[in-house]
Amino acid sequence: MAGFIPQEIIEQIIEQTDIVQVVEQYLKLSKKSGLNYFGLCPFHHETNPSFSVTPNKQMFYCYSCQRGGNVINFIQEIENFSFPEAVRFLANMQGIEIPTSRDTSKSAASREKRAIQQNILLESARFFYRNLESKAGLKAKNYMKERGFSEKILIRFGIGYANNEWDSLANHLTTKGFSDQDLLDSGIIRQSSRNNLIDLFRDRIMIPIFPSHGKYIIAFGGRSINEEQDPKYINSPETKLYHKGSHLFALNLVRQLRPIPNTIILTEGYMDAMALHQAGFYNTVATLGTALTMNQAKLLDRYAKTIIIAFDSDSAGIKATLKAIEIFKTFKLEIKVLDFGDAEDPDNYIKKNGQSRFKALLKEAPTELDFRINLAKKEAIDQRGELDINQYAASVCQILTELKSAVKTELYAKRLAAEIHVSDKTILQDIEKYRMENNNNSDKLVQFSNNHMVNKQAEKGGEAQYKDNYKYELLFLVLLASFPDIFPKLKNQYKNDFFLHPSLRKIAKKTTVELETGQVSTQKLLQWSKEIDAENTDMQVAPDLMRIIFTIEDKTIQVTEKMYWDTLKKLEINYAKNKEQEILLKLEDKTISKETKSKLIEELAKISNLFK
Repeated sequence: MAGFIPQEIIEQIIEQTDIVQVVEQYLKLSKKSGLNYFGLCPFHHETNPSFSVTPNKQMFYCYSCQRGGNVINFIQEIENFSFPEAVRFLANMQGIEIPTSRDTSKSAASREKRAIQQNILLESARFFYRNLESKAGLKAKNYMKERGFSEKILIRFGIGYANNEWDSLANHLTTKGFSDQDLLDSGIIRQSSRNNLIDLFRDRIMIPIFPSHGKYIIAFGGRSINEEQDPKYINSPETKLYHKGSHLFALNLVRQLRPIPNTIILTEGYMDAMALHQAGFYNTVATLGTALTMNQAKLLDRYAKTIIIAFDSDSAGIKATLKAIEIFKTFKLEIKVLDFGDAEDPDNYIKKNGQSRFKALLKEAPTELDFRINLAKKEAIDQRGELDINQYAASVCQILTELKSAVKTELYAKRLAAEIHVSDKTILQDIEKYRMENNNNSDKLVQFSNNHMVNKQAEKGGEAQYKDNYKYELLFLVLLASFPDIFPKLKNQYKNDFFLHPSLRKIAKKTTVELETGQVSTQKLLQWSKEIDAENTDMQVAPDLMRIIFTIEDKTIQVTEKMYWDTLKKLEINYAKNKEQEILLKLEDKTISKETKSKLIEELAKISNLFK
């Protein structure tokens, strides 16, 4: 029995928890067969791995002792927990709040609210579908037909039509008994300046959006059928059900495939994904009107081994592709990239070249490394159409500094050397030179601050716990304030808790708030630091911040995105080491309760991910 834990919460925990990450806290797994991970079973002694974890099903099973189940069952077995204890353990790990017996009425109200929202969206989908099948929807149906979509594909995706009236959906939903507030909370109904309820979507193709499990609708996307109508797409706002950075369009359909494909094609928009499904490429998903997020990448990592990025080939699409590549570097996925040339997007490419040619394009798709090298070459061609060899070589050598394999580095170095007619040795020397520069940039700044710090933190015995992190905390704050455009790329990995120094943690919290509004600056950084210094005269940080700011602004040190990531990683590691020591000391206390011990083990499991 789950006690007071709602079934909806249990399902949410199973859906959001990556079973591979949880199991890896207890045993070593290796990817040996398809999408399955294998390891030595923790429930009996064995020498040959028979314990299997399947991330796309979120299940584990041992072929020897026949124990298996979902992630909750695993925690029950490994920790000897009851079902409610295991659920709460995982809920804490995922930051999911579980209602207590004291607030079951509140929880019941929340569940009822979610159910109402689901019903509103379901009834809206039915309304849109009937519109599409009506005389008023003929224009929309013809539009989809002209774009090559069959009746079958329209049904598969639940496509509908929002007519051109201001309040037809609002009126329909009101007659179904939904309250004004519930309709406004759904996001698809708005309030006019005269306080009337009006529709968000008008004269648009309506595309329902589902979570990966596909059990209910969480949002809609609306595509204009008049090319002069602006904007081309309107999407549901974020609601209690919908967080656009946590879902992928059509992933619910990909999950229904048997077997689930090892390769997933990632497109930018609904129509591109639908066009590829229409052409028989059913392993296609799309982002939801935003750049790829870390949460979306985690979803893809759960189900696939290879991702083929099929974004538009215009400048905006290339920029989005490069951002996606950066995010995917966090995962052990093979990344390939399609180039559609003049066709610009997958939909147009298939229309111009056909299904067979697109299949060949997929087969020939370059790796993300080759894609970036090809892009570097295009960008090095000057106005006369000639290749700037120095620029090209420098760009490629910078890219190759990221490679960890010496063999792979040498192979690419030889290829570049042959292309521009220089020796392999020259290219390898340049790669090493850039690698040293990249690695030393942040260390140079840190060394500079060490040599010129007014507040010698490391020399103060009472502040010894800050000394390893202090210099990197200073640097990262300045990077955040000086180059805020990079922050969204690493936002999901960043925590204010990484700042161990109390004064700098206060400044970090203020900085991240201002980053959300786009108001952060080095001037504000100095202002906050001086205000905090005035309150605590023993721990002056403003002078040290000022020196790093001026060093960066004088451009004596080249700031790169890699410096951002390297500095953040140092903060993470130092934070994890500090936290780990605290927890291990607490665990040595034999008097702590079972509940406290479980929470400490759980926290230790969380921070251990930072060492990976």
